[in-house]
Amino acid sequence: MAERVATARTVLERAVGELAAIAFSDIGDYFDADGRPLALADVSPAARKALAVHRVTQRTLSDGSVRESVCVRLHDKGRALRTLAGCRGMIPPGI
Repeated sequence: MAERVATARTVLERAVGELAAIAFSDIGDYFDADGRPLALADVSPAARKALAVHRVTQRTLSDGSVRESVCVRLHDKGRALRTLAGCRGMIPPGI
């Protein structure tokens, strides 16, 4: 029984950690000092937890040049904050 409780506590702590990564994420973690998007390999593991989408698209223009675009979208911070607050008993469920 004690092992089950310890496992459940560990799972809960991990879930809270994942929610916190989303809730307290910073869009600046995905761009360099000049505002260019970082390669996914250069984004910290903690920041990657908050990523919902990281998509790189390349297209060839009529002049033969290649244009690359990067889409970065984070998970919903507001929802993560509300869930965390609910887990911690800071707000009643359903608000």
